[in-house]
Amino acid sequence: MNLVLQNQASGVPVGTETEEWRILSARIAWMFWLTDRRAEFPANPEQEKMLWEQQAPEYRAYVRKTLRALETEGIQLRKT
Repeated sequence: MNLVLQNQASGVPVGTETEEWRILSARIAWMFWLTDRRAEFPANPEQEKMLWEQQAPEYRAYVRKTLRALETEGIQLRKT
């Protein structure tokens, strides 16, 4: 299976397969996930690391879809 098909199967939108997109979406996803988590629970870095490893793929794919949707509306959070 080629990389584009693998990315689509994992929830990565077309046009967001680059390393730049991966880094941007990972940073934004981590920031929002951690903010939401700490709003509900006390800080626990060990537990957060374990939970993030489990939830990161879906969360990052959601962030990529959201960023891609914003881009289609003309809003960009990255250099072009």
